Amino acid sequence: MWEPSFGPYRWNSGFPALYTSLTLEVALAERIKRTRARPVELVVGKAQASLHAVLDLTGDSVQKALGVAVADLTADDYSVAQRLAHRLYDAGVTALVVPAAIATTATLYPRFSMRRGARTAIYDTPVEGTNLVIYTENLHRGDAYPEVERFAAKCAG
Repeated sequence: MWEPSFGPYRWNSGFPALYTSLTLEVALAERIKRTRARPVELVVGKAQASLHAVLDLTGDSVQKALGVAVADLTADDYSVAQRLAHRLYDAGVTALVVPAAIATTATLYPRFSMRRGARTAIYDTPVEGTNLVIYTENLHRGDAYPEVERFAAKCAG
């Protein structure tokens, strides 16, 4: 479950990245973006990350300094995000805090369900949120993201 992917995805292409979200609702919206309305069984893990070389790309000042905007970072065309990710990965950045590209998902699927055990909850799909992308090959001494909870769930858009 905590295995990085090599892409090509929004924030990596040819190097490993572990994609996570800062909230459960955003993580599930990201999954619904890929699986659509089709119910999918998931194993959900929660972790407590302690990382050192993290760059937060959600702030206006950082975006301005890098010459990008939220629209560039959340576009269907990954080229800007991938070029930026490659530069930051090569510079040794451990992780990126990035805006989630889930606005279209929220429009298509304004609500979703998650069944956990015998309990089903209905959530409003967030139109925005924040993800954490960890470059596992750039972890430094003392960096960690230990799992604090794991559960099985079924989610549908």
